[in-house]
Amino acid sequence: MKKRIPFLLIAIYLLPWGIQCIIGNYLPIYVDALPFATEKTIGYVTALGAAITAVSQLFWAFLAKRAKNKNNVLALSLVFLTGFSLLFVIKDAPKAWFFVFVVLFYSVYMAHQPLIDTIASETYQKTRFSFGFYRSFASLGYALMPLAFLLLPKDNTSVFFISAAVLAFLSIFLAVMLPGEAELKLSEPEEKQNKNVFNKSFIKFLVYTLILFFVGSALGSYVPVYYTSEEYLNGSMDSFNVLVSVSAIAEWLLVIAFAHVIPKLGSKLSFTLVPIFGVLRSLPVYLAPGPGVAAITFIFNALWFGVLWAAVTPYIKGLVSHDSNVFAQSIWNIVAMGAGSFLGSFVSGILSEALGVKNLFLVLTIICAVLALATPFLISDKKNSHT
Repeated sequence: MKKRIPFLLIAIYLLPWGIQCIIGNYLPIYVDALPFATEKTIGYVTALGAAITAVSQLFWAFLAKRAKNKNNVLALSLVFLTGFSLLFVIKDAPKAWFFVFVVLFYSVYMAHQPLIDTIASETYQKTRFSFGFYRSFASLGYALMPLAFLLLPKDNTSVFFISAAVLAFLSIFLAVMLPGEAELKLSEPEEKQNKNVFNKSFIKFLVYTLILFFVGSALGSYVPVYYTSEEYLNGSMDSFNVLVSVSAIAEWLLVIAFAHVIPKLGSKLSFTLVPIFGVLRSLPVYLAPGPGVAAITFIFNALWFGVLWAAVTPYIKGLVSHDSNVFAQSIWNIVAMGAGSFLGSFVSGILSEALGVKNLFLVLTIICAVLALATPFLISDKKNSHT
């Protein structure tokens, strides 16, 4: 069984993060093709999804904490994800029903991320590879999905959710096959853990996270549409697929590389680089006369996430006690994927309609520049412990 663990851990990161690639990059294109969609609809759908994600994360975390085997909870979430993904094949559903589908889908969409991270962190020590090694394959799974789309039909956006259903279905078997006997042992009462999390440094990091993911969510919602729409840059879907894939492969390699570089750079500089890369993600899209210049955004997208994913987990681990780490990681995930993503999607929907999609990218550029200046005051450059 131990010989199979590395392959299972790699696969359980590859497949579900392929789903995240689909939703992060192709959901806006799917929504934009709906007969009732407007520019604001895209923002509202992704905002609703982020809000449901934040609430559902608490439910799935509660369920996993009380389950004898977290793998069964993961498998259950993937069963629901398979079924709810297929609802979007019904493209002629009324608008009200479409939003019901969105609520159902997002109630299980991100359940896998903290569950897989927890299972992997409890299992990787049975192998000769580090946790970071396995976690990097999430980026590779994200990267491979657009390449697969090059081979699939381009005239039917339902293929996005059919693909998500297939990946979720295959992941069910991986969840069941992974060893699940390990349980997290805590030496402090839960109440004391939670209290230890909310120190000044961690709260300031949550403020930084909220602003950062506000921008990231807005970019994720509108770059795909702006790049591929005939109304804007009119880039081809094939070129978009290739750019997303190359960016994600670069991100995979950068996560591995930056994991060794971050301790030398220090936290202040590392986290300052992320919004600087954000400026360079957003500004080229605003200035772009065509898809060629806009493609620069994908370079800095890789750098943004390459630094971020390499730095976040060890930084949080250095801010809280050992027994509070899991709770702190969950809180960060809720602020990032929930609150930050909700606000970014919702507000960007309003701004895109009021100012135009192009001017939205200028606003995001300014926010990133301000955050870069504020980062040294929000980040503690204390010595972190690294996994």
